[in-house]
Amino acid sequence: MEKNRTLNQCAILIDGDCLMCSRTAAYIGRIDKKKKLRILLRSTAHEDIKLEDYPLEILFADSVAFIRGNSAWVKSDAIIQLGLELGGLWKLSIILKLIPKVIRDYIYDMIAANRHRIGKILFKAPPSCSIPNCN
Repeated sequence: MEKNRTLNQCAILIDGDCLMCSRTAAYIGRIDKKKKLRILLRSTAHEDIKLEDYPLEILFADSVAFIRGNSAWVKSDAIIQLGLELGGLWKLSIILKLIPKVIRDYIYDMIAANRHRIGKILFKAPPSCSIPNCN
């Protein structure tokens, strides 16, 4: 099967080995009623899309990535784009743009570095991957 050069729908690349990531992905899968988003594990996304067609930061980022067409975002910018794509009240994520990117990404990095611990506290469950429509 030929890999898509450009996605017709948006994709979220996430880490599949943490509870916080998998629960967030499951939540996104539930609220994405129009099924506009593909949720892909970072470790296997290359099987579906040509990641090499995107900036190097997408290939090597240890963070969430959001891809729409030929454009891609990582870290806090990916979260903002995801909110805009989900619509409704999630569009308010654009307000985060008022915070300088360096600060947004620092906060993102702090949360990402502690995501396993945060996931255990918030979800009180053993880690398991429950990512919907994932490869």
